Amino acid sequence: MSQNQQRIVLVVDDSLEDREIYRRYLEQDNKNSYTILEAESGEEGLELSAHNIDAVLLDFMLPDFDGLELLRELKAKPHLRNLPIILLTGHGDETIAVKAIKAGAQDYLVKGKITSQGLRFAVDSAIKTADLQAKIEQQAQRESLILQITQQIRQSLELDKVLDTTVNEVRRFLRTDRVVIFRFNKDWSGAAISESVAPEYISILSKEIYDPCFGKSYIRQYQQGHVRSVSNLDDTKLSQCYVDMLAEFQVKANLVVPILLDEGLWGLLIAHHCSAGRKWQQVEIELLQQLSTQVSIAIQQSELYHQLQQELAERKRSEAALRESEESLRETNASLLEMTNQYKQRNQELDQFAYIVSHDLKAPLRAIANISNWIVEDLGDKVEAEVQNHINILQARLHHMQNLIDSLLNYSRVGRTQTAVENISVDDLLCEIINYLHPSSEFDIVINPNMPILQGRKIILQQVFANLISNAIKHHHRDHGKVEISVRDLEHFYEFSVIDDGPGIAPEYHDKIFRIFQTLESKHKTDSTGIGLAIVKKIIETEGGKISLESQLNQGTKFSFTWLK
Repeated sequence: MSQNQQRIVLVVDDSLEDREIYRRYLEQDNKNSYTILEAESGEEGLELSAHNIDAVLLDFMLPDFDGLELLRELKAKPHLRNLPIILLTGHGDETIAVKAIKAGAQDYLVKGKITSQGLRFAVDSAIKTADLQAKIEQQAQRESLILQITQQIRQSLELDKVLDTTVNEVRRFLRTDRVVIFRFNKDWSGAAISESVAPEYISILSKEIYDPCFGKSYIRQYQQGHVRSVSNLDDTKLSQCYVDMLAEFQVKANLVVPILLDEGLWGLLIAHHCSAGRKWQQVEIELLQQLSTQVSIAIQQSELYHQLQQELAERKRSEAALRESEESLRETNASLLEMTNQYKQRNQELDQFAYIVSHDLKAPLRAIANISNWIVEDLGDKVEAEVQNHINILQARLHHMQNLIDSLLNYSRVGRTQTAVENISVDDLLCEIINYLHPSSEFDIVINPNMPILQGRKIILQQVFANLISNAIKHHHRDHGKVEISVRDLEHFYEFSVIDDGPGIAPEYHDKIFRIFQTLESKHKTDSTGIGLAIVKKIIETEGGKISLESQLNQGTKFSFTWLK
């Protein structure tokens, strides 16, 4: 706390004479001015603690309370958790002093030895120490918040979820009444697309807002990255139309930080204080500036992901059209050449995406993994159970994210990576896969006879069988079971089937499980990324085959796919 600032001290002591002494001593301070609140009982002290006080002088012997008991009650109140409390006693006792410090007292003074200078020093030191501790905690909370949102951006491709987390956590950190993310339209109107608001104030989520003063007064400033901080709406020189608009939303003070993308001003990250005016601190302004940068990253990441999804869907539709209209494509060779060029361009874009995923996403994951390992190594046997649990959760989720990235890369490469064609003994291939998976001896895996020898690319057929057999084992509802692999000889194809006696799949999920990022179980419950069957389906269809599913709940599952001879 800076010098020459008003401080409020609560004195809880049943002795009027002692209270007058403390008042006189503190009023002799020529660096700080004090307002003294007096209570002669513990009950009265608890009532006065509702005020915005900076420190407490607490008598150990009160008529209605034991000093340590009152100390614990004060510390139990959330808003007083860091309040400096100095315990006063009529005689020195090291046992009492130790108990007081353990209960949360900042200092311990013996009444008969208190001097004017000593009391002022003790109060000043206690307040400054508490103020420093509060700043350290605030800085830690700020860094934790930034890390949390940054990690979610790295781990999630759902922009709405990232934005909702941002506004909720910012409002909690700032202890303010409303936080919104506002997106502009081309005409500089716009709407709040994400909001966290206290129940007693109106919501402005999705409300279309157009401020005629905005374009004239503020656009250029926000485009240049300027922050607007208003401490009290009644005392500012803002344009009247802007003041009227904020008043409509019950705003008394606001803090506005621009969200900038490469192409310009995208939107605003806004904090509203509605209950009263508020002086925004520099640390709060810097927090919103950092988070606006993270929001920009999340927006760009989401746009890239949706663009990729659209391109993958378009490519899949084009490939199907190529297979179904072979005769027609012969007559339109010029069109085919143009489409081939488009495919080359899209493949380059996919390669670029793979590069971004491999470098820009994996690098921070490796860094986080290294940090978690260093923490464990540094703490050694001193790691608390709760901390170890958090580290285990972190490392598990890092592992899951690595799997997700690798699977996404594999998915993007399907059909674009050429491997040699060779003779494949399907029977030998299945034995290799089963030996690699090394299932429990309780599982009976049966390979039916008459498995063919065919020509093809071994690695991709191996990937299909390994995924289907692994799923049959991994998702089985018992520790024992049976998996059977069979084959049928069709005219131009072989039809392979992988059949299990597991829990089965409800019909309404038969299509869903082949979609990317779809899984029937929580991603936190299993190692599943929701991409495996999407890769299988894409491989099979790329090779000219089809995959189908027959299953009912509690009746096992049968996956069948065709493969060109």
